[in-house]
Amino acid sequence: MYKKIGSICKATLSITAAVLIIAVSVASSVSYAAKSKQTNNAHTFVKNMKVGWNLGNTLDAHTGELNGLENLNYEYVYGNVETTPEIIQYVADCGFDTIRIPVSWSFHTYIDESGHYRIYDSWFQRVERIVNMSLDAGLNVIINSHHDYKLIYAGTDEADFAKVCSAASDIWTAVAERFKDYDSRVLFEGYNEIVNIQEGFVYSDLSASQTNELNQVFVDAVRSTGGNNADRLLICPTLMDKYATPFLSSFKLPKDSAKDKLIIEVHMYTDEFDQSIDKTFSALEKYSKKLGAPIIIGEFGYKASYKLADKRAVAAGNFVARAGEHGIKTIVWDNGVSSEYGLIDRKKLSSSNIDMIRAITNPVKYDGSEYTDVTKYLIPDVTIKQDNGAVVHDTSWGCMVVSTTDYMQSFDASARYLKIKCINDGDAYSRNVHLVDFYDANGNAIEINSKGYPGYDFYCYEIPQGAASAKICIYSSKYATSKNKYMQYIKQGDLKLYVGFIY
Repeated sequence: MYKKIGSICKATLSITAAVLIIAVSVASSVSYAAKSKQTNNAHTFVKNMKVGWNLGNTLDAHTGELNGLENLNYEYVYGNVETTPEIIQYVADCGFDTIRIPVSWSFHTYIDESGHYRIYDSWFQRVERIVNMSLDAGLNVIINSHHDYKLIYAGTDEADFAKVCSAASDIWTAVAERFKDYDSRVLFEGYNEIVNIQEGFVYSDLSASQTNELNQVFVDAVRSTGGNNADRLLICPTLMDKYATPFLSSFKLPKDSAKDKLIIEVHMYTDEFDQSIDKTFSALEKYSKKLGAPIIIGEFGYKASYKLADKRAVAAGNFVARAGEHGIKTIVWDNGVSSEYGLIDRKKLSSSNIDMIRAITNPVKYDGSEYTDVTKYLIPDVTIKQDNGAVVHDTSWGCMVVSTTDYMQSFDASARYLKIKCINDGDAYSRNVHLVDFYDANGNAIEINSKGYPGYDFYCYEIPQGAASAKICIYSSKYATSKNKYMQYIKQGDLKLYVGFIY
């Protein structure tokens, strides 16, 4: 069975224990129909939520083909093992109170005689078993539509989008009907990272508008099934689950017959590990109040290859703690691969990453070294040549460059990393840091770093030996930007650049 050490569980595995757990699960999974009718609205639920865990790369796994077959073996094609009550109980014992279950429905569908999509009952049974395991373990459960991008997407023409909406309605009507008798501990999340099919993972007005329409299709389909779905908590994503300015400003809450039952979801994968992330969470908190709906971060995570290896757990805990201070709750992504985002070792629970789990379930803020605002030192109409690090004029596309020699005499000799934070709000969206080059005391480039599309808002660079200064270049990989525009962004406070050191 399990023993708890603080809020972290320690597994002692045996065949007998596994059999007992399964027996208990089957015995207690008789009915989940409104055992205790939850009257929580969306705000109350998010306020009371602690932290969640994703059963990633499992029920969402697929081979990429809509072959019309049942495909019951797909749960394992990404390398994960069968999900058992023992694994789910371990998740709960570790201190998580919510489980997000990503599910790819489209790869388990067939088309009926009327031309509508239907989900195989055998797949429903498998999903339902894992939902039941999770409820038995005392977890809140989020069921979504994940990787259904061959049927559900945005950024397409009107005729094609009508087919997309029909498929989305088919899937969500079926899912909602299957789970409508489950109590309010089960939440539905409409879609995962709806893609702009015409352009990929970039913003367009059309794809944003169609995402809003798809969210309305989702809400209408669920509510139409009645039962406990009449007022079930529903989660609606922004386009691609992104949180940058245009994705938020274009998002609209669907109309809903139930009051205060909608939650907004975004995803956030960032290298930030200290107080700089407060700027992002503060903006999301303000946005949440403006729309009158709470926000959850359905996916976040720090890979095993995180550059600041000694701060990986620190970063995760800092993320959860600071998000919570702004009323935003988080669900960590776990794909079951320890060399990537895996935290819980599903093959051997006792080999799970306890340090990371403890940091996430008992989060603590981390204050790094202070940042310097270097915005006023940015020089417009220049860029950095990536063959020799020379600064040259660029009046066609538009770039801005700052040199550390403008605001300090030299690097601190004890610093290990240069950390860079770029703020690009409003119309300054997509003006990111792309180029960071290091130079010796004589001004010769000794390391040239180029980050292609789309650049980044935050990054840490290890300072190379012999470096005396650095140059940082901002531009947009999508929009040409004039000098006047850059100066306008800076004057409005929409574009800012901060730098600091890690020791």
